Amino acid sequence: MEALGINLGYFLVQVLNFLIIVWVINAWIVKPVVGLLERRRESIAQGLEDARVAAEARANAEAEAEKVLADAQVKAGEIVREATERAETAAKDIKTSAEAEVSRAREEALAEAEQEKVRVLGDLRGQVAGLAMAAAQRLVGDALDEQRQRRLIEEFFSGVSSGKVVMLEDESISGSRAEVTSALPLTDSEKASVRQSVLSRLGEGAEITFRDTYPPMPPSPGNYDLMDQLDRVSRDLGFGPLEAFDPGERGAADVSFAAEYAEACLDGLGPAGEGGHSKEEMIDLSSLHILIKRAALLMHRLSR
Repeated sequence: MEALGINLGYFLVQVLNFLIIVWVINAWIVKPVVGLLERRRESIAQGLEDARVAAEARANAEAEAEKVLADAQVKAGEIVREATERAETAAKDIKTSAEAEVSRAREEALAEAEQEKVRVLGDLRGQVAGLAMAAAQRLVGDALDEQRQRRLIEEFFSGVSSGKVVMLEDESISGSRAEVTSALPLTDSEKASVRQSVLSRLGEGAEITFRDTYPPMPPSPGNYDLMDQLDRVSRDLGFGPLEAFDPGERGAADVSFAAEYAEACLDGLGPAGEGGHSKEEMIDLSSLHILIKRAALLMHRLSR
């Protein structure tokens, strides 16, 4: 060693010093720094793990929130639909109830009106009978007693004479049902006589109904054609055009009873006047010459 110029003692001291320095540096610097870096790495890793867990938790929370929101929307939709269905059902029930109430009220009103009509027509029948009897007394004096006059009037109203329906004596009828229509109400005894007479023609199983009102006279091509002919007659005579009145504004027509069996019918050809079917009824005699000319020319043309 001395040949190399190295002092062995000094060299050993230097080596020892170096090892001490290495140990000191390792113990007091390297290990703390490495530990610090390791803890930092672990902290960062833990932070990353926590962030991952937080992200997963947030994702799970968002998914759960979306699921809850979707469920809430579905539930809300079901609630709205159920509420709508209940509201529609309630509205239908209310409408049905209201319609039933209106129908019931209408039926009651019609029934009351029918009862009142029957009552009024019954009273009218008595008044007409009284007027007819008074007129007969004026014409023939005391030749007819009151009982016979009333019997003749009842036979006129009902078409029943001596228990028989006189209007059916020469008629051949058939079918399973019949409707008896009269302008004025028939009494129970008259209905019984009519029923027995009709059943004797149709058979005991036939259905018999009564209607004490004027039947409707629906519009028909024949009626309109006849009206057009009357209109042309009026124009040709210089009396001006004629138009059909609204049926709802007209009174009852006797021809209605035969309208369904005739090709053409007209009503309202009588004279002008006021207060129809009342004690105030009056006729405008000045209208007769127009009506007579118009009717005569119409009948002439229809007969050609």
